[in-house]
Amino acid sequence: MRLILVLCLTIECAWSLELSEVNTSLVPEKCATFKTQIIHKTEALKILSRYLHLFRGTPQDAATIRAFTASALDQNFSYEVLYQIALENDAFISLNEAQELYEAHKKKANQSQLLSQLKDLNLSDSEITKTIQQKLTILRYRETQLKQLSIPEAELRLFYSKNPTQFEQEKSVETQAFQVSSQFDPSTISSLRILLRQGLSLEEVLKQKAINNSKFPEPLIITPATHLASPFAKLLASSLGDLQLIDTGKASLLCLVTKVKPSKKLDFYTIEKALENKLKNDRLNKKIELQIALKLKQAEYKNFLK
Repeated sequence: MRLILVLCLTIECAWSLELSEVNTSLVPEKCATFKTQIIHKTEALKILSRYLHLFRGTPQDAATIRAFTASALDQNFSYEVLYQIALENDAFISLNEAQELYEAHKKKANQSQLLSQLKDLNLSDSEITKTIQQKLTILRYRETQLKQLSIPEAELRLFYSKNPTQFEQEKSVETQAFQVSSQFDPSTISSLRILLRQGLSLEEVLKQKAINNSKFPEPLIITPATHLASPFAKLLASSLGDLQLIDTGKASLLCLVTKVKPSKKLDFYTIEKALENKLKNDRLNKKIELQIALKLKQAEYKNFLK
């Protein structure tokens, strides 16, 4: 079970899909047990409704909905025991603290994404406060646990040397982009390049050639990660000062390469702190996953939909 899902709020965001729109025929009357409680179909579907946003755009056939319900139950009870783990480790955030935070955020012009999502679900103020309290308690637990972890420099260096591809700064190309007419003649690019080499700016060249254009307000930054499968990919092979015509399918763009950063391996001291945080979080996530698994076993949690 991925921890990232476990840590999601059980009521992350609203989505228009209703339970009445999905096929729940393969969800049995008895879905799970937790402690001494039997989770019947009605309760299981109520839990599922909190997680429907995670399954947006996927089929709603009976078999898929059964699998979704199984996943929602796992996440719901994992979140519940994680909150208990946080309480047992003195990470408690009081309802008063949560209420104060809630009231402060309500007064802000731009409310946080979390509050917007909670309001979309038509929750009462007390329900929102309780959810914030649980979330903050879990976050405090993580913060306290992270402070107790330390990763020796030797371990950081070993990870750095064994995973060189993770510490490469990929090549990037920065360009000025100007949208031109779809009727723009590609054969004129050669004459534009000649004028550019004479020291004129691209704006001046386009004005001199009477080419109607619209300049992008911000430079376009092209990297393999973001544009390898796009029409902009050919810019990655360009050199400084090169001018290319890019047809995106929706627009024709003249792109002038203004900066080229070659790929390079990042120095250890540049990434040391970020690497330490990553390894600390990885270690804590594994620890929490084991704690959750143990708590679920102690609660005799059984999911009958699997």
